[in-house]
Amino acid sequence: MTTPPATGYVQAVSAGPLDNPPAPPTDPEGYRWDGNMSWISMTPSGASSTNPHHYYVRQQITLDATVDLARFALKYEVAADDQLWAIYINGTRVQAGSPLLVGFGPADPATNYRTTQRLPVTLNSDWRPGLNEIVFAVYDFGGSTGFASQATGMTCQPVTPATVRAVPANDWYGLTLMGLLMAGLGAWRMRRRG
Repeated sequence: MTTPPATGYVQAVSAGPLDNPPAPPTDPEGYRWDGNMSWISMTPSGASSTNPHHYYVRQQITLDATVDLARFALKYEVAADDQLWAIYINGTRVQAGSPLLVGFGPADPATNYRTTQRLPVTLNSDWRPGLNEIVFAVYDFGGSTGFASQATGMTCQPVTPATVRAVPANDWYGLTLMGLLMAGLGAWRMRRRG
């Protein structure tokens, strides 16, 4: 996959319900979209180009400066029509596959329908304070096109200030060092007087 484009994105619209397949055997390769997911597409019907093509889905989030970026993670469950190939955070590819997700499983022997597959993903790198951009790279075989994602969890820890440990007054290292310094100072003063 090439780096996602900076422009050319359109506002996503709800593409559901798309679970309206014809009765078998009219469509032996029919896809049964999961009606429990909120699919998005470029058109309400989910229709897209009749030709195979790549497209990118972008989501932007803003992280407060107090978030510890080294420990920040978002967990998602995603679905795609037809394949998910890569995920980018702020232009850096953080996950990729060949593909990462095949959007529909094998045909059900009873109905000939292919049902929606879901992929759990954890995004935990390349975050920055302020505006962040997550891009999902999808490949579509033509016909209906859609993408669905659901945040299922988040790790969000505030930055903790560094703590300075006080040395206890009865620390024998400290007391020994203090005694040596005092003895050295006393010996130096005796030499000066003598």
